[in-house]
Amino acid sequence: ISEAMEVQTDVSRTKNTILDKELSIVIRVQKKLSPWFDYPAIVIHYLFKEDILMLLSPISLFLVSYYAGMVLAITCVLVEIYAGILKWICRSPRPLWADTNGQLVNRKGEWEQDYGFPSAHSMLATSMAMSALLIYIDIKCDPNFMAIHDVNKDRTVSLIFCIVAIVLSLLTGLSRIYFAVHYLRDVIGGYILGVLFALLTYFLIKKTRSINEWVSIGIGIALTGITLLLMIIIRPFFPQDRVQMPAWEANALKAWNARSGQNVAKHPVGLHPRSIARYIHAYAILFGLWIGDPIFRLSHDGNLYHECQEWTKTKGIRFGIGMPGVFLILAIIYVILPKISKRKTFRYPTEAIFGVLFGLWLSLIPAVIFHATGYNKCY
Repeated sequence: ISEAMEVQTDVSRTKNTILDKELSIVIRVQKKLSPWFDYPAIVIHYLFKEDILMLLSPISLFLVSYYAGMVLAITCVLVEIYAGILKWICRSPRPLWADTNGQLVNRKGEWEQDYGFPSAHSMLATSMAMSALLIYIDIKCDPNFMAIHDVNKDRTVSLIFCIVAIVLSLLTGLSRIYFAVHYLRDVIGGYILGVLFALLTYFLIKKTRSINEWVSIGIGIALTGITLLLMIIIRPFFPQDRVQMPAWEANALKAWNARSGQNVAKHPVGLHPRSIARYIHAYAILFGLWIGDPIFRLSHDGNLYHECQEWTKTKGIRFGIGMPGVFLILAIIYVILPKISKRKTFRYPTEAIFGVLFGLWLSLIPAVIFHATGYNKCY
């Protein structure tokens, strides 16, 4: 028994040492980069929030390529959802949850209540960069899939976006460590998962584009349903009113708290994982995006559908019609609904309806408008 206790103690000490080293990295980053990195880090933080990234997808869709926009939109939504699921499963604390006698500074000024691993910002940034790289490769290898006419020009645009996205993804990881909201492992994990999700989404979209429309609709419904079911099954195991961390990390945090004489679990804002309701609009958008494309292919024969994806001389008109609808729907989801109704019975179903509408607005409705008005003939 005594030998087992000694082994357990050694393991605990080792894991506490791991947390000590990770915290020391965060402290060093803050000391090296403060205060000049404050404003760049804030800009990067808001640039890679999911609601801001959702604007990038329609811009790509209306100005560059229908499928480039679809790839970015579906990847962004899937990454947001699965980052939340993985946070519940891993239950990793954030650096600021460990009191370090004032060595760590909350430079962002906001208290993060949710779990740390993986870093959703890093995951989103890397998935966008990887998607851009795949689009860049495919514009040359398979321009018909992207519905591209000016291959050289659009490859150049895609390459520039890819390079910018890679640089920003690296800066995003650095900013998350600088703000003391993520450890290095959270950021690296976010990078790896972002690449994997981008690859999975890209090839899944490309595969479903070449199969029967009804099968494609079925895959979209199944993907949304399985993802929602997974979240419903997992979420109840991690109550929202308290944080349940793995024992070794909880003990390591207690060690930090003991040194400072404080208890971070009693922070006035609290430590609360996100609820399922936080992701309602994301599921709705995913559903609308995934079924809109095959529905349009079913409602118009293949030739007419292909014409509507090859508007090359009407980018300004497409952008002018498409983006106001995007702004209106996002404003309703993120601004108007939270303000006008605190009643969940009204707000959440309405949010779901507008989420589906957002997905359909990108994947279906503008194409129908342009086909009906004849703008698709303006080559």
